Amino acid sequence: MPVGIRRRSLLATLLAVGTGLAIPALGIRSSRSAPDGSADAARAFVTVLARNAIAIMADSSLADSERIAKFRDLFVTSFDLLAIGQFVLGRHWRTASTEQQARFLKLFERQQVLTWANRFKYFNGQKIAIESADADTGNGWVVASHVDGLNGGPVPVSWRVAQSGDGWRVMDLSIEGVSLALTLRQDFAAVLSSNGGQFDALLAAMQSKIDQLSAG
Repeated sequence: MPVGIRRRSLLATLLAVGTGLAIPALGIRSSRSAPDGSADAARAFVTVLARNAIAIMADSSLADSERIAKFRDLFVTSFDLLAIGQFVLGRHWRTASTEQQARFLKLFERQQVLTWANRFKYFNGQKIAIESADADTGNGWVVASHVDGLNGGPVPVSWRVAQSGDGWRVMDLSIEGVSLALTLRQDFAAVLSSNGGQFDALLAAMQSKIDQLSAG
């Protein structure tokens, strides 16, 4: 298999979520107040988050259920899932009922936790090196980093983060120019479009994906 294909295959198992320099704000706004913080604090947040995520998934003493539970706790306290969820749904968030919105957020959290947990478990000695932090066009920072130890050399990873009243949150991630938030927005829009805009069809598709990830 060509090196480029092997590299992208491994990237898909890492994060599914672009550039090593900067990414746009994407219109995502935190649901909390978001003071700017500092570049050093933004880098420190990403450093600790990445280190803890890898440590949890690499802990062979944990049963799978314990590993998922610990990863979920880290994930939901480190990502602004409400802001990301609203962005990826776009106009469909406003047309969904309150009950559908609540159901979507619950499924979105579960799906993302399982997806990320499954990808992080493929880390095998790779390390994330944190580089610069630059203010973005919103109220946050874009922290540039790269993952070492992959076929084909280091892979640039960008983290868009913002500080809220109760700590820092990840608003988006990108690898090699591919934004997680934009990718999810396109995927969800495609599901809705192919089902006549029926929101319940999206919820059913998300539940199916969760069942598939849980079985794996």
